[in-house]
Amino acid sequence: MSPPRISLLRQPDLPEAARLVALTLRVSNQPDYGAANVERVASNFRVVPLSRRLRRVSHFGAWERRRLVGMVSLAPDGGVGAFFVHPARQGCGLGHRLLSTVIREAKGAGIPALTLRSSLAAERFYLAHGFVAGDDIWHGDERTIAMRLDLAPAALKPARARARLS
Repeated sequence: MSPPRISLLRQPDLPEAARLVALTLRVSNQPDYGAANVERVASNFRVVPLSRRLRRVSHFGAWERRRLVGMVSLAPDGGVGAFFVHPARQGCGLGHRLLSTVIREAKGAGIPALTLRSSLAAERFYLAHGFVAGDDIWHGDERTIAMRLDLAPAALKPARARARLS
């Protein structure tokens, strides 16, 4: 099978994106967060809210045989969100390809760091890709983890920051 094609999502892609998000949340996140939290989060990724986000952030989609199997967004300030990979495609390198796309785009735009809120299920993925975990963030009984990936080359980082990384 050829690798998925990654491209910017467009307005006509949003119904499929909403379906991908709902399925992925229910399968991958419901064990950690429960049905009520999953449905609350899924409501933020229906077509209308996604359409509003599409005006503010870049959404990248991974396509296999005209089917959306993954997506991720990148905001101008380096915020990463809406990162979902179809449950049947998790663990196959697709998340890595999507994250690599975001990193490349962010570096090209001169964004110095990526930030995100990781679900419990995705924390190890981000740590394996160089993100550093920060504080826990609570929304009711829903816990996420603040994470950051510095993109600036080490030579451009302040000496104090380099010392902490060593």
